Parts: sequence; C-alpha cells; structure tokens
Amino acid sequence: MMSAILVLLLLVYMALSVVMGLREVRSARQAQEPGQAQASAQPAVRAEETRRLRLYRATILQSWGVTLCLGLVALAGGFTLSQLGLGAFSQASFGVNPVFATVAFVVCGGFCVYLVAQCIYLQRNHEALSRAWQQTEKDAVAAMLIPRSLRERRLFLLVALTAGICEEFVMRGLAFALLQDFFPGMSVYLLPVVAGLVFGAMHAYQGVAGVAKTGALGALLGCLYLATGTLYPAMLAHFVIDATNCLIAPPERAADTDGAHEASESLAVEPVNPFEAPTPHVVIIDEGLTDRR
Repeated sequence: MMSAILVLLLLVYMALSVVMGLREVRSARQAQEPGQAQASAQPAVRAEETRRLRLYRATILQSWGVTLCLGLVALAGGFTLSQLGLGAFSQASFGVNPVFATVAFVVCGGFCVYLVAQCIYLQRNHEALSRAWQQTEKDAVAAMLIPRSLRERRLFLLVALTAGICEEFVMRGLAFALLQDFFPGMSVYLLPVVAGLVFGAMHAYQGVAGVAKTGALGALLGCLYLATGTLYPAMLAHFVIDATNCLIAPPERAADTDGAHEASESLAVEPVNPFEAPTPHVVIIDEGLTDRR
C-alpha cells in the first residue's frame, strides 16, 4: 500500500516538473521575441537575471520539499536507508559483475573529467567560447537554465548540489527500491534503464533531444549506483556535471574583465578581482543541454 502511495507521489512530482518546465520555457521564448526586452520595465539583462534567480530558488525549495516528503513516506513504509541508497559502499548490494562495476566507474569518471577539461578549453579559446554562447543564446531552454552573473552562478551551485542529492535519491535510490518491490524478479541491470527512462520523461519540457540526453545520463548514474551500492558517488558525479555550468563566463563579460585588468595595469590601480567576472556555460547534462561547442 505504501509503495503504491510512493509511486503516485512520484508521478505527481514528475507531472508538476514537466508543467513547470514548459511554463518556464514558454516564458523564456517570449523574452527572446523581438521587442519583448524593450517593452519590459527593466533592462533586458536584468529581467533575465531576475527570472533565472527566481527559477533557481523555486527549484531548490521544490526539490528539497519533495525529497523530504518522499523520504519520510518511504521510511514510514518500511524501506531502510540502505535500500534507498544511503548506506555504506558495498559492491555486493546488487551483486553486479565486477567488470560492469569497473566500466561504470571509468565511464562516469571519464565523463566528469571531459566536462572539466572542456571548461578549461573554452576559458582559453575565446573563439570557441563565442561559438558556444551563440548556440546557447538561440536555445530557450539553455537561456532559461544557464547562469550568467556572479549572483546567478553562486545560486546555481546550490541548484547543482540540490540536484545531485535530491534527484539521485528520488530517481535512483527510491526508484530502484520501488522497482525491486513491485518487480522482484527484474534483473538488476534493467533498473538503471527503466529509471533512466523515467528520469528522461521528467525532462520532457526540454524536447526530444533533452529527454534522450537526460535519460542517458540517468542510466549512466544508475549504473554507478549499481556498481557501488550507495548513492554518494552518483550524487558527487551529478553535482560535478551540473556545476561545470558555473565555470565559464559569456565572452562579452570575459572581454570586459580582460579590458578592466589591462586598464588597471596601465593606470596602476588596484587589479580587478577575477572572481567578480560572471561565468556560465558549458554543459547542462542533468538539465538536458550538452556540449555547445
């Protein structure tokens, strides 16, 4: 009975996520229409920043609220912390093949390293960075999600941390436990596939490509969970993947910072603090946006 309630709550959470996402995408597309920015009472850039900050705060509050609610219901229903993925590291938890576990480690670790390396590359290659941002600005979902200013990046780090913890608990830990409860004969190797499909469906507002990318990422992180028997490595990987979007400044902001630094040297004034330069984009995988080089 309690498992059925959890499934119902999970479906409601997914439906609300899609509806809210579609609403935000529609708002972002309207903001991109000619004349909309000029019609706003605020400068266009300021209006976009306000909208993103509002979205980030709502995402953090909603995610933690839903996670705590589902977690308490699951514990009341008899699930243990270990069954929900919050136990100690143990490759024996799911009984997966050691080769499978090794491949999952290598692929997830390599993917995180690739994203960080891409950030470093874009920081040093202004032409590639400019191309990446040109593509980003054309995408309403990217414009809605990716932080620009310093304030946005600071708050987005909390969004990334929230997504890493909450989404892994709900879409991997809880989802795996429910699947095993309803389908005890299901192969453990199907768990990340099914959970990945559910995770992708929750990002339907990002379109077909977004569903495919987030679904693939969900399956990959699910394999990491299988390999370790605990959600903590998957949570860390999820956080790193999302947090890379805070490492790169838009080219015009980076140029402004470089110019200010040169001026400070020529005028012998106090150098500009590099941390004051806003930075956003590279890859939002969890949110369905990838590799805009």
